[in-house]
Amino acid sequence: MKKLSCALVAAAALALGGCGSEYSTHTIDDVATPAGGSVSQQAIRVPYGAAVKAHIMAYDDDGHRLGGDVQSSDPTVVDVANLVTGDDDWVFFGRRAGHAEIRLYANGRLQRTIPADVVSD
Repeated sequence: MKKLSCALVAAAALALGGCGSEYSTHTIDDVATPAGGSVSQQAIRVPYGAAVKAHIMAYDDDGHRLGGDVQSSDPTVVDVANLVTGDDDWVFFGRRAGHAEIRLYANGRLQRTIPADVVSD
C-alpha cells in the first residue's frame, strides 16, 4: 500500500509540475528596410511591391526557444518566406494591396495571429 501511495504522489507531482514547458510568447524584432513598412506584435505593414524583414522567435514559459513557423492567410496579398540568413529571419512580400492575417506557430501549433496590410502609396 505504501508503494502504491508513493507512486500516486509521484505521478501527481509530475502532472501538476508539468513534464514540459508550454508556449509563452513570440518576440519580433523589426529590421529597417529602405522601402519602409513595419513589423510589430500588433500589426504588419508592407508597401505594395516591397519586402519587409523581421526576426521572429518563439519561446516557452521557461525562456527556452521553440521551433517556429510563420504563414500568411493569403499569400496573394502578403507572402512570407524564411530567409537563409537564419531560422528566425522572415521576409514579408507585398504582392497586392489588401489585408491578410499572419499566423505564428510554435512547435507546429498556431499560437497567435497578427493583422497584415499591404498598402499602395
